[in-house]
Amino acid sequence: MLGFTRPGFMVFLIAAYIVFIGFARPALGAECAPFYDSLNDASSVAANGGSVSGTLSFASGVSGDGASFNGGTSVRYSSSLFNSESGSVTFWFRKNSADVKGGMMQIGQLSQPNSIGIFYNNQNDLYFEIRNNGNSYSTTYSLGALSGSEFKHIAAVWSWRGGTYYTKLFINGGYVSGQSLAGSFVHNQGAMDIGVSGSGEWYGNGEGVMDELRFFNWPISDSEAYMDYVYSSNRFRNRGNGKPVSTGSVKIVNMSLVVNGNPFKVKGVAYQPIPIGSSNDRSTLNSIFTNPAIISRDVALLRDMGANTVRLWAELPDATLLDALYNNGNRPIYAILAIEVPATTDDPNIDYSNPATIANLVSHAATYVNRFKSHPAVLAWAIGNENNLHYTKTGMADWYSLANKMAKAAYEAEGASYHPTMAVNGYTIYFGISDLGSDDVSMNYTDLWGHNTYNGYDYHCYFDYYSKITAKPLVMTEYGVDAYNTTSSSEYEGVQSSWDMHQWAQVRDNSLGGTIMAYSDEWWKAGSPSTHNTGGYSTDVQPDIFSNEEWWGVMRPVDNGANPDIMQPRQIYNALKSEWYQAGLTGDTNNDCRVDIFDLAKVGLCFGCASGQPCWPGCAAADVKSDGRIDIFDLATVGLNYRRVC
Repeated sequence: MLGFTRPGFMVFLIAAYIVFIGFARPALGAECAPFYDSLNDASSVAANGGSVSGTLSFASGVSGDGASFNGGTSVRYSSSLFNSESGSVTFWFRKNSADVKGGMMQIGQLSQPNSIGIFYNNQNDLYFEIRNNGNSYSTTYSLGALSGSEFKHIAAVWSWRGGTYYTKLFINGGYVSGQSLAGSFVHNQGAMDIGVSGSGEWYGNGEGVMDELRFFNWPISDSEAYMDYVYSSNRFRNRGNGKPVSTGSVKIVNMSLVVNGNPFKVKGVAYQPIPIGSSNDRSTLNSIFTNPAIISRDVALLRDMGANTVRLWAELPDATLLDALYNNGNRPIYAILAIEVPATTDDPNIDYSNPATIANLVSHAATYVNRFKSHPAVLAWAIGNENNLHYTKTGMADWYSLANKMAKAAYEAEGASYHPTMAVNGYTIYFGISDLGSDDVSMNYTDLWGHNTYNGYDYHCYFDYYSKITAKPLVMTEYGVDAYNTTSSSEYEGVQSSWDMHQWAQVRDNSLGGTIMAYSDEWWKAGSPSTHNTGGYSTDVQPDIFSNEEWWGVMRPVDNGANPDIMQPRQIYNALKSEWYQAGLTGDTNNDCRVDIFDLAKVGLCFGCASGQPCWPGCAAADVKSDGRIDIFDLATVGLNYRRVC
């Protein structure tokens, strides 16, 4: 039983603590895009500074009404925002079926130098064109993309990098194609027009209905383009979890993750340290997860780093790793345990709609959960890994249905004291959309989402869209950049560290936390596992526009002969350690990297508790002075360190 003094003060502390438990992430604004016009009516156009040329009417759109263009009408919005060097525009459009050609949007006058625009020709062919200062142009297109009977979501993205423009075109949330254009560009138009794109044989005024217009003064990511498609068309069902709150030591409470009664921020790494010279096969995986030398090497480094979580891609053969991570409760590290689900890239014959396949995978999930559910190092179950990207058969709804059935099996295996279960999605593709059963109502046994997302330096509207589409918490199960600069053929640890820390700050503040990609370099991925290869693929979300698949490690492995590889920390290891490691932050009772009112509340709630009493397991973190009791000295120590941060 806790002994309390000054009841009024304690009531205040308890109230503050309850408020904190209910807090998940900062409140997000109603609209993240810098410019948005619903196009519902004339007042919306006027409120956004639109100047109408001709007669503009309104007709049924995707979300309410949309602006109806008759071939002689346009709207101009004037703002320096549209002078952005890089940018994006998104909207819905249904053309008049009989119209052969016409314009939809432009900045500058398309067909003239320094212009950007979107138009259609040959009735339903869609074109996205950019022209430089010398009037050279590049056109990204999608043949047959438009329709006279249904709305299509269009996202056009342009990015200026190193003297070249790169363009990308998306239809209904999916990437279609991209082009590039070198040369200079003068950004001084100060206006964006809709309903028109230049004049001449290929351009002119458009005929059709446009709805949900947004402009971004940055190149939106593939994930943002997809979520704009889902959100702007209301193809989601944002609902809370229908399951009762778990009675176990790990639970989701009002969008927060709570472990042993304390708020828990996931500060972790994706962990699979395959040795130099070894392949990614079951024998190797079982070996590293049971090898005492490898485990002791890595767990010590992770604990010294301040990591509190590892996320696994592979299933464990036994509890050896978990035992070492938990460390008898002394500075424990928790594990997000993978429940593997083969995709067609693993097994070409796998079929998620086959009743026998479903039954086998659901049974396997229950068996695996039953095996490890009582281990105190378990944080959550993670079903699959990017199966939405690697299941190549039609019927993506089958994947999400299967994942939810497996989540239900995990819940039923554990009962009231269940651990949270997540489905791990590659980016946001197919996520949160009712058409495919990946919305909250359909995924009713899935407690949270894991996202493997590489979004570039900034997440921009990623978290805002996420919070609109789903009411489930989010763990970033992969994020970061690699450590190799393809341009200079050398490592750039400083760039990796800078980008990773910038991303971590956004992940920390807008989700339950994340597990960075990855603990160590993976020599097996792009060639001989005995050679540190530089293979990979081009991508616009890396600093050097290339993903080097074998160079993502927080740690750099060094061959050590017959002994386990030596792990050399890169700069990012120490940068994360400076924020994650709590030993130097006296008074931080809940490991959130700051000493604040919630730490005072924790000490107040536990005031009078002592080691050996029933209250101690939930109160040990409040023993700031480490003397086995919670008293006035702990409260005073928190007060003296108030407002300190990592």
